[in-house]
Amino acid sequence: MFSTLENSKKWLLRLPSWLFALVLVLYWRLHPHRPKVWVFPGRGRWLLRWRGYTSALTRPQALIAGDPPFQQDTRYFGIEPGEVVLDVGACRGDFSIPAARRVGKKGRVIAVEPEPQNLLFLRKAAAGLGNVRIVAKCAWRRAGRVRLNLSGSPGEHSVMRLGPQPVGSIEVEADTLDHMLEELRIKRVDFMKVDVEGAELEVLEGAREVLKRTRKVVVECHRLGRYLTWPFVRDLLEDAGFQTYVEDETVYAWRGEKPGKSESLRSPPDPFSCGDPMGEVHVCNS
Repeated sequence: MFSTLENSKKWLLRLPSWLFALVLVLYWRLHPHRPKVWVFPGRGRWLLRWRGYTSALTRPQALIAGDPPFQQDTRYFGIEPGEVVLDVGACRGDFSIPAARRVGKKGRVIAVEPEPQNLLFLRKAAAGLGNVRIVAKCAWRRAGRVRLNLSGSPGEHSVMRLGPQPVGSIEVEADTLDHMLEELRIKRVDFMKVDVEGAELEVLEGAREVLKRTRKVVVECHRLGRYLTWPFVRDLLEDAGFQTYVEDETVYAWRGEKPGKSESLRSPPDPFSCGDPMGEVHVCNS
């Protein structure tokens, strides 16, 4: 039964949202090794409750849709030929390489990644692309050395402690994005993507000057303990002069007119309010 459900992803994604949520909840409740998760509608969004926490989704299918990183991060903001793209948390190039092909010979991609194994794959993927510059550092709020917690998944290494116990840790060089781009003599950034497994606020704190010269930003946010980072990321970007939109715990930010694909952007409804002491943080703990 369980293996059949695992192999039925395409069929599941075609179901109406209410039926998909019902099937998913039943599967999670019956599976001996899956967490006990509830998914239910609430105030214009779908709510996910797991181990006492509640989070918001635009649709329950987002839990397994698994859109490729480039498709997901350019959902509203297109990348155009000739643009300068900054990929922070480049991993193995799932975003950097498609972006490099999109911007063409007149554009540039700066890929920031600290983990040595990921760097091997990233360099191999970028071989032959003359418009990709790889920076083997950890983006952080200040220069120095930081300890990177290693995960069994290449996309989940983090300076922060997220999820299960790390499989190990290494010390890596850290620097601010402001200093990295100053060294590279990058005067503008058209598109910045940040996916740093919980360290997004620290990364943006070290990018105050870069943000002044950036047009489009996409930040994939995470949970730190009881709290989600996206309300703080949104506030930081709005203070820096951006307009913002939040969907599935990803913050989309832009300056001026909505760029390219973003005509469908809208202000997200508050899925729920918990009145927690850190402000408008949409996380409940029961």
